[in-house]
Amino acid sequence: MKKFLSIILPTILLSALVSCAEVDNNSDSESDSSSVTESSAIEYTEQGKIVVTVGMPGKNELIISVISKFNNSQDKYELKIVDYSEIVGEETNGVSDRAVNQLNLDIAAGKAPDIIAVAPTYMSNYIQNGMFADMYSLMDEYGSISTDDFLPNVIEGFEVDGKIPAISPNFDIGTAVAKKEFVGDAENWTFEDLVALCDSLPEGTRLLDARAENAPERICDFITGKLYSDCVDLKNYSCDFSNPTLVSALDFVQQYLQDNMQDYQYNSDDSLLDNYGLTSTYATNRTVVRTVGINGFEQGIANQINWDFGGEDITYVGYPSTNGCGAVTGCRWMYGISENSPVKEGAWDFIEFMLTDEDYQHECNETTSGLPVLKKFLDEYLNYKDTDDPVSFYYLNPNENLSEEKRNIPVSDEKAQQLYDYILSVDFDPYSDYTVSSIVDEECQAVVSGEHTGSECIEALQTRIEVYLSEKK
Repeated sequence: MKKFLSIILPTILLSALVSCAEVDNNSDSESDSSSVTESSAIEYTEQGKIVVTVGMPGKNELIISVISKFNNSQDKYELKIVDYSEIVGEETNGVSDRAVNQLNLDIAAGKAPDIIAVAPTYMSNYIQNGMFADMYSLMDEYGSISTDDFLPNVIEGFEVDGKIPAISPNFDIGTAVAKKEFVGDAENWTFEDLVALCDSLPEGTRLLDARAENAPERICDFITGKLYSDCVDLKNYSCDFSNPTLVSALDFVQQYLQDNMQDYQYNSDDSLLDNYGLTSTYATNRTVVRTVGINGFEQGIANQINWDFGGEDITYVGYPSTNGCGAVTGCRWMYGISENSPVKEGAWDFIEFMLTDEDYQHECNETTSGLPVLKKFLDEYLNYKDTDDPVSFYYLNPNENLSEEKRNIPVSDEKAQQLYDYILSVDFDPYSDYTVSSIVDEECQAVVSGEHTGSECIEALQTRIEVYLSEKK
């Protein structure tokens, strides 16, 4: 398994992951706590359909709708949701540890659901314990799709020791873009590149756009987040934070905040308007770098990387890194098929259905719920040219209060292809650990507030995360 690159997610991606895990307590038509059965027995409905259970510690409407569509599309299988948040009587609007613990109890008791759907942070332990069947084998035995149908970097990211234990139908990319005139042509950059840029910026020009109240955290996350990439090895439960670049970056953040916070006060000056009469600190060169969550190939993303920069050429610099990969990647729900399930064929049929269903994938794209993992859908989105199509990358700002000229700064085919190529180039790693991310966030707060130096932060991280990982063994 590759080392985990998604230790600190950018705010836009993290909020998307959390919101996608929200529990819908009002939708219980397909939940049935009695659906959890002994893995050695096959259960049938009154209509003679084979029951396939889907265990999850909370619901997501997109998942529920595609399950319903699958059930209505064929006569052989009936998927039933086992919502563990309902079983434990959870009243919060998120996935809870109590619900996950109840799922784990059922697994230990030999009552594992046929399909387990959880956030990536919970997947690693299941995978380490050999919980899931290899989807490469299921694809070969039962599938109509093959590995060639996937985005090559994504299918590689799902791999663990040559197998695919878990998969997701969609994924997200967190990155950053800047005008080519500031950062040149080279995608991805190092911490040293960022320092050189900051040293060259005119007085009053911001690195990132943020309000004063959240600027310190955003700037710290942006500058240091990817530098934690090689510090934690979840597979071997080890960590090593002795990275001198990371120490330098933390100290730089502290000094940068002291020197530049006055530039992050709110400014309503009309001089911030761009040439189209629209407020854009990027178009007017008041801000250089824009963080972007690429969780669709549609108008919102087009606006962020084109309209905000006035249609000028941009470069995907990403987050400063030491390994040449500036993107942060992740997914919201992951699906694994229990190794001991007696209905693996039916479970795989549903996974394949979810991967290939056009309505589901288009809805995910329209609602920025993730990029497709299958290449055919990404190809479709790239090739849409009809500006009225709801999933078109070429359809721009729909604000009816703006003139036609201001609404439509055309996205060229070259810019669309640039985004497409970038999506295929990122180093995809879906597996993460939210606890590790939380510890990092907490310790970095001390640097932001000036309480700790970079070296002191590193020492605290090494101690805390080393203890946490040792307890997971």
